Amino acid sequence: DLTTASNGVLSPVSTATDLGAGDFTIEGQFRFQALPTGANKSVLFGTWDATSGNLRSYELHLGGPSLENGLLVFRTSTDGTSGTVVEKVTWEWAPLIGRWYHVAMCRDGGNLKLFIDGVLQGIAVADADTYFAGGARAGVGIEPNGAGAVATTRLQGWQDELRLTVGMSRYSANFAPPSAAFPRGGDDANWADVKWLS
Repeated sequence: DLTTASNGVLSPVSTATDLGAGDFTIEGQFRFQALPTGANKSVLFGTWDATSGNLRSYELHLGGPSLENGLLVFRTSTDGTSGTVVEKVTWEWAPLIGRWYHVAMCRDGGNLKLFIDGVLQGIAVADADTYFAGGARAGVGIEPNGAGAVATTRLQGWQDELRLTVGMSRYSANFAPPSAAFPRGGDDANWADVKWLS
């Protein structure tokens, strides 16, 4: 439940969420109570701390109308600084309030792919970059800021079953979105690659 002001989930500093240059899958279920307004944004997941140092790595967020024209954006940096920030994937998405969506961002064989409810959005985007591994905390539903968080980046709503798989893409083409909890432990053949599951 991310409906409380400035609420979100932040990890300790860790290298476990570094994506490097390999394949990955970020996915989860998201339900908006309100969409971001003005220059605010709603962070789904990322390791991105732009305010307490050059700790930008990657982030998936929905922008407000005067920040990203309401686009869903996946952006990255190769050295943590603003100078190497690239918005790799931008997609027009107007989620309905109160509806659950499964969103997955993958790098599959060097190509970025965005799926919403199991459907590939647009076309794959070539990406061979090595994302910065600088020790920012990871955030679900909010962007880290040193020991705290940036209130204007809060996802107003709910998040369920977020999973980060590092080193492999779980999806390469359209799929049936999961309707139950992700498998844990030995029930997941790729459990060793799961670096976040909540």
